[in-house]
Amino acid sequence: MTEFIYQKHCNEIINAINDGTLQHGDKLDSVRILAHKRGIGVSTATHVYHQLEQQGWIKAIAKKGYFVEQPKGNHAQSYGNTFVSRRDLNQLPLTTAVQYSLSMPDVLPLSCTAPSTVIDSEALLNKMHRKALGARPYRIQNHDPAQTAKPLRQQIAKYLLSSGQLVHHDDILITNGRNEGLAIAFLACGLLQNRVAIEVPCSFYFQSMLQQYNISTVAVPMQADFDRELNLLDQAWQQESFAAYLFNPSFNDPTGRVLTDKQKISLIDWAVLRSVTLIEYDRGDLYFGGQRPASTASLLPKDSHCKIISINDFYDTISDRFGLGYLICKNTFQACEISQQPGAELPLVSSQAMLLELFQSGHYRKHVNRVRLKLAQQCQQMKSILNEVLESELAQGQLYISQPAGGPCLWIGLPEGKSSTDLWQVLIEKQVAIAPGCLFFNNQDFDNYLRVTFGLPWDNQMENGVWTLARAIKSFVSVVN
Repeated sequence: MTEFIYQKHCNEIINAINDGTLQHGDKLDSVRILAHKRGIGVSTATHVYHQLEQQGWIKAIAKKGYFVEQPKGNHAQSYGNTFVSRRDLNQLPLTTAVQYSLSMPDVLPLSCTAPSTVIDSEALLNKMHRKALGARPYRIQNHDPAQTAKPLRQQIAKYLLSSGQLVHHDDILITNGRNEGLAIAFLACGLLQNRVAIEVPCSFYFQSMLQQYNISTVAVPMQADFDRELNLLDQAWQQESFAAYLFNPSFNDPTGRVLTDKQKISLIDWAVLRSVTLIEYDRGDLYFGGQRPASTASLLPKDSHCKIISINDFYDTISDRFGLGYLICKNTFQACEISQQPGAELPLVSSQAMLLELFQSGHYRKHVNRVRLKLAQQCQQMKSILNEVLESELAQGQLYISQPAGGPCLWIGLPEGKSSTDLWQVLIEKQVAIAPGCLFFNNQDFDNYLRVTFGLPWDNQMENGVWTLARAIKSFVSVVN
């Protein structure tokens, strides 16, 4: 019986080490405390530790106690019972494989976008956090609910005004980031039961949310001539009417274009004509030029009944760990506010206090300018490497590299017949992940394009990865099908 008891307790401790509950270096209970907690004799508890030490699971340190010492060759999994190795990625559906690649430490995720990471914001955020605590953010203030924190909304309105955007603070709704913002838009506009048009290539963020909510979509390809694009959008509406149009006015397509104010106003005029709600993902803060491009929502005439929701968040500018954003809700605020209340947690009061301090102190504007400058520099660094390695292919017109006006990404066009999905398979073996063009379109018409980011910290891994990317593209293009 004693042998059965000690083995049972040995197995429980081993399982705790394997699943990550106990980790390397953790101190274990003393023999007497273990015996007391588990209701066993001291001699049995001593035998448990003796066996674990013999097997290499723990070690005893004189006058200090017992500590976890994972045996060599044992690989604990702390976040599930299975994992996907880099070589197994090619066996998965492409979308799933790209998602897995983002969290693999030995793979450079050029497929992702995390522009705020180009500047280390930890010191700034810690400073703002300390100041925010001085404002006692955890006081109960029933008269000023977190989702309608007036001072923060006023500061955001002032910030937008500095770039020529007139937005009233009563049209601003604080959210927990872009995912929640789009979910609120879906619910507020009743889109779960309606068809939605999306521009293509479409933001991967848009696509994943649409699939999650199982929303019926109509894909409208971008055109070099925006008037032609509007005509195509109208043809799509006449053939399959839809309730809303999701679009990204800045940096999203392979040309890196930024819609002009005139083009945005023409889109508003069309939406009024067809009673279509406009939902934009506005990343204008990442513009490389001078004044920030205006959001479509800010261009809406005061007497217009057009419904517009502009999604903004601070993932791009402050930190990919800072979960706040806001919506500009034109003729939609009440519906958005009602949709937020039952289905989402209120944005953290402490985070709102930090953000308020960032705006009031002027640190937000300075930080965003640093992010934009760094992104522009890294864009040029990436293009310089690509141009050097691919000089002859570019001169012959075999390849295309976009010239973005902002944002964190470059688009690369391969020769017709060359699949970026095939290039993904080549590069993942070299520990570099890209985003094949078919991820942004609902068919294979865009398969000869790929998207890569320059919006990651520029270190040795990043620089070496870009060289690897360029050389792999050169070899890939030179292979005769």
